[in-house]
Amino acid sequence: MFIIFSQRDDSPSPTAQVIDELFFGLRSSSLLRQIASRAVEGEVDGPVENTQLQNGASAAPVLARAIPTHMRAGTADSMSLQLSNLQVGVVQSSLIPPQARSQVFLPPSKSSAIPSLPSTMRGSGSSPLLQTLLPSLKRSFSLPYASDAFLYSNGIISSDSLLIACQAEVKFAEDLRKREHYRAAADVLDWLPKNDACCYIGGLLMLHWEEYEQASSLFEGASRSFGPMAFRNKTLEKALASVLPPSLSSLNSLSAYYEHLAQLFEEKGQYQYSVPFYRLAIESADQEVETTDFWHNVFRGQIANEYFEQAYMSLAEMPDVTLRNTSVANLVTAMCERNKVEMLLGFDFVGFQDDVEEVLSFKARNAHPLQHPIYSKIYYSWSIKREDYRAAASMMYQRARILDQLDKPDVETRHVHLSFQLEAYTVAISALSLLDPQEAWISLPILLNSGAVPQEWRQANFGTFGPSDEVRDSEIVELSDMRKELELCRGRRQLVVQKMSIRGFVSDEDFEILPMEVVRRYAQIGMFEEALYSARVFEVDMSIIFTRMVDTCITLSKEGPGAFSQHESHWLTRERVVGWEGEVHQKGWRLLQESLERHDTPSTGWQYRKNCLERIMDTDRTSIPPSWLTAFFQEREPEYLIRTCLRYQLILPAIEYTILMIKKVCHISSFGNVVRTRLTTSIPPSSGQPAVCSGRDNLCHADSPTIQSY
Repeated sequence: MFIIFSQRDDSPSPTAQVIDELFFGLRSSSLLRQIASRAVEGEVDGPVENTQLQNGASAAPVLARAIPTHMRAGTADSMSLQLSNLQVGVVQSSLIPPQARSQVFLPPSKSSAIPSLPSTMRGSGSSPLLQTLLPSLKRSFSLPYASDAFLYSNGIISSDSLLIACQAEVKFAEDLRKREHYRAAADVLDWLPKNDACCYIGGLLMLHWEEYEQASSLFEGASRSFGPMAFRNKTLEKALASVLPPSLSSLNSLSAYYEHLAQLFEEKGQYQYSVPFYRLAIESADQEVETTDFWHNVFRGQIANEYFEQAYMSLAEMPDVTLRNTSVANLVTAMCERNKVEMLLGFDFVGFQDDVEEVLSFKARNAHPLQHPIYSKIYYSWSIKREDYRAAASMMYQRARILDQLDKPDVETRHVHLSFQLEAYTVAISALSLLDPQEAWISLPILLNSGAVPQEWRQANFGTFGPSDEVRDSEIVELSDMRKELELCRGRRQLVVQKMSIRGFVSDEDFEILPMEVVRRYAQIGMFEEALYSARVFEVDMSIIFTRMVDTCITLSKEGPGAFSQHESHWLTRERVVGWEGEVHQKGWRLLQESLERHDTPSTGWQYRKNCLERIMDTDRTSIPPSWLTAFFQEREPEYLIRTCLRYQLILPAIEYTILMIKKVCHISSFGNVVRTRLTTSIPPSSGQPAVCSGRDNLCHADSPTIQSY
């Protein structure tokens, strides 16, 4: 056996005599072990050839001396015989990586100075290896006593068989490992037979050197001695028990041994090795053994290594219901945090779907809406997969409201939040639109002072809160309500961008404008299409939009395109407007006409066309309204057209419109008789006076037979 020892410079300096005796005690133990392992019976032809070392040097020849036939190998006489002229070379260990080893030597002492020993990596701490292993001497120091005490205390020569490592020998190797002389312990294991105790110690050494694959293999090799049905003898049993923890010294529980191995790897963070041992512990456990902790550790290790598919399969194997419910939550959270959402959605979670939904719903309601992972989006995807569109829409709608309540320290942050709100509203509407129109609603708890819904139409849609004894605890949000909030969010965001590009700054009030203000600002900068759409969604009056359009058309007719800046002419950049023929003012009147045709309906009482006509009269009563506008009123409400002309003192146009109205209602038959109509019977002439309908057309007069007959 080779044991190389070192001495640090700051350690106490022994005398030359002590160092010399220590060296010879060490050398005696090494040589005795070498002789015992190399002694052969019979004649030997000659010395063994030199051995080539890995570092290129040649080892000294090792002489295998012949032992007489009457002398048994391994006895004290044979060992003494082998000592003469024996030279020892470097022997490579099989358990540790190859490396050059320092040889122990003593230079000749020419004075009383203390000889220096070469440094080596075998020592640990402030004590050399040999000094650590030497037993305390109980009587006067002498070389024979020191050598014998060292050998017997460490059990080096106490074994009766070279095929079995006895308890003292494996304990010697384990003591070296515990004292952090790891390579020396590996050397000792190389000299010992590889029984279960040596495999266990070797596994601990490999674990220290982070050779986890080899450690796992060695640990597994030692498992054959555990369990009531294991085959082992007393010597091996004592040897293995001496190096195991006290809880395993009985060797009766294979499950406990596997648990111990799993814990060793778990302490190193090597869950890919601990999980298999935990599973072996479960498989080898008796029926009365509680395996809940084993399953918990298996699942935890699989999560730590991101073996999510294996963790998902382990859920079905867990015997404890409480552990399954807890594990589902841990699995869902871990997969979300590690961006494995697609894999999560691919799992069916048969029997656990309600648990998954509960976890995701709780996380989505309480987690920060801007921090990864965004649980509201994950919950939305999960609900869409299960075709629960109402739940998906509800969660994204709540996300939009929560985003509106977050602190917004600066303009940029507020703009970003508006963008996220817009996305949340859009997704919520998409999900809710998949339901039947009669079922397109969600129910939410009342969120007082949320600020997410403008108060002016929150009350119109949700109703005002009654007395204290009738306070509602929930609100119904319909699809139309979501669209209003979406349009409000979009309008605020777009108008902020427009104002920033025009004036270079925005205020906090620009992010909190109400729906009617959104419509007004759209119309003010010439974004008529956006203004009309917003007003239709908000269900507000569009008069301000059409009034602005009339003013724009009149100004373009008088002053041309240069009357407006680029920021006030957004409507001219629309694709369909650009494709129209004609001057700019003609395009403006055409846009006004088409907009009225879409939005001015009988339900509005043609109010927007009336507003346009009156706006034209207010601007310049001498101007001629568009022919399509007067023709519309001549067709549907000629009385309004006549009254409007009279109100603005336009007598001649009023007379002309009156004549046209009479022409329409007094249809002349082919025989020259006037056909009686509602209008002719409703306005009788005064007695004795002619009924003059038109001085130019002379359609009817006092001598008319129809009127006379009336």
